[in-house]
Amino acid sequence: MAEHDEPVLLPHEDLPVVEPGVPRPARVTEPMTRERSITLAAGFKALGDPVRLRLLSLVASHLDGEACVCDLVGAFDLTQPTIIALPSVATR
Repeated sequence: MAEHDEPVLLPHEDLPVVEPGVPRPARVTEPMTRERSITLAAGFKALGDPVRLRLLSLVASHLDGEACVCDLVGAFDLTQPTIIALPSVATR
């Protein structure tokens, strides 16, 4: 089990049914700091673009989590230089 002894769901498993009125432990144990919220917001903003989000999912779904741009070009109606530039724009 994980560090907190919570079960891990596999991709093919459904979330367990939660009965109404049954208290559940909080998933967040303390509020995030201002600095952490700024960092996360920047990441969410970068992934807020549908093309970047799809690009991330295509790369992540490859066996090693790596993909050649030549494998990605066909999935988009964009040129190869544009696809190459998307991750660098997202990290600014």
